[in-house]
Order: sequence, then structure tokens, then C-alpha cells
Amino acid sequence: MEKVKRRISFASVLREWGLIFGIIIIIIVAAIVNPLFLSGENFLNILRAVSTIGVASVGMALVVIGGAMDLAVGSTISLSAVVTMLIMNSPAGIDPATTNQTAILAILAGIAIGAVVGSINGGIMALVNGRMGESFIITYAM
Repeated sequence: MEKVKRRISFASVLREWGLIFGIIIIIIVAAIVNPLFLSGENFLNILRAVSTIGVASVGMALVVIGGAMDLAVGSTISLSAVVTMLIMNSPAGIDPATTNQTAILAILAGIAIGAVVGSINGGIMALVNGRMGESFIITYAM
């Protein structure tokens, strides 16, 4: 068997690793401009900021792997957040005596709203056999 020599070109390396190199350059520049960029507190702030997107992307990955497309994820997350904040900002949420109970109620209401909207989307998708075209249009309407 002959060994085939593969030429490695700059273009192929850039195509394969360009995004990683770009992120590393951005991190280096940000650390030079502001030394606090690499602090543990900033790292935790970044993780907190992207946690919602990370959880949603895991769910979306399952939908896409199943051969469908869900465009209502962002609006469902927004609706759940709005319902949660409306309950938290109600007069019961402002009263220090009932703040903990209101927070628990608000969180449960946000989860319930998300589950109801997701179940409606999933039920309609199951009725129409949920192929890519139909799922795109159904969830676009939400």
C-alpha cells in the first residue's frame, strides 16, 4: 500500500480552524484592553448570560435531529419571561412578606406557560406528521 501524502495548505487550515483562531484573537485583544476580562467574575457573568440560549439550543438540537424546525422557541422564551416578570412586579411580589411565595409562583407560571405553548406546537406537529415544511410554517405562526 502506498502512503498518500496530503498537502496542507493555509486555506485548508483556515477553513478548518479559522473560527477557533478568531475567537482566540478576540479573547487576547479583550484581555489586553481590559485586564478584568479574564477574571472569574466576568467568566461567571458570561455563563449566566448564555445559559438560556444554551438550554434552548439543546432542545432545538433534538427538534432538528428529528427532522423538524421550530421557529417559536424565541417567542416562547420571551412569553415565559414576560409572564414571570408580570407576576413578580405585581403588588404581591413587592410586599416583603410574600416575596418568596410570589417568586416561586412566578417561576412555576413561566415554566407552565412554556410547557403549554410547547405542547400546543408539538400537538399540531403530531397531527400534520411534522415534516420540515409544515413545522416551519406552523411554528412561524406562533
